[in-house]
Amino acid sequence: HQERYFSTAPPKSPITQSYNIDLLDPVNMLIAPDGFMLEANWGSSLSSDEINIPFVDFKQVHVKPSFRLSFRTQRSIVIADSFYAWKNSDRKPIRVYLPEEGLMFLPAIFFKAKNGSFGFTLITRPSRKSLRDFSDVEPVIFDHETSLKWLDFLPVTQVIKLLQTTLPQPLSNHIVSQKIFVKGFNGKVLHEPPQHEQALLF
Repeated sequence: HQERYFSTAPPKSPITQSYNIDLLDPVNMLIAPDGFMLEANWGSSLSSDEINIPFVDFKQVHVKPSFRLSFRTQRSIVIADSFYAWKNSDRKPIRVYLPEEGLMFLPAIFFKAKNGSFGFTLITRPSRKSLRDFSDVEPVIFDHETSLKWLDFLPVTQVIKLLQTTLPQPLSNHIVSQKIFVKGFNGKVLHEPPQHEQALLF
């Protein structure tokens, strides 16, 4: 995917296929338009206080003290084909994806943790109305062109404007297996709807 969408050069580091990325799992993400990649752990603590930060709101990321500097210099893109959502109260998970099963380009901020490793935080917005039964937030999703701008050296005012970008097409979803809640489970079945469930369309 990196070769196709970002560069004609071979990837600087391999992209590992995964059907389930959990909090603190490592992810290879893009940190430059030429395809340079960095491995970082999702939601890893910014400091020694050990508070994980998986998400930050798109209206606050450029003003929050923890992200104000990194927003200007440490932007990244996580490439995904979907994400999962559910309410803790009913635990009915769904997989959310683009109707044509295209790639999602998710803006993020990466940082160096106290232990020398890297972490990253996804940028989110309040969920659209049709998704609120499953989650209060959803990731900001860029198209290919916007993701390249996000990785480029732009004035802060222009970077902030990029976060207002949303994909015009709707998102599709279907219910997935309860195995999503099994720590460490990473089987292909997580992408497949149970046979008796009907897919929905946002």
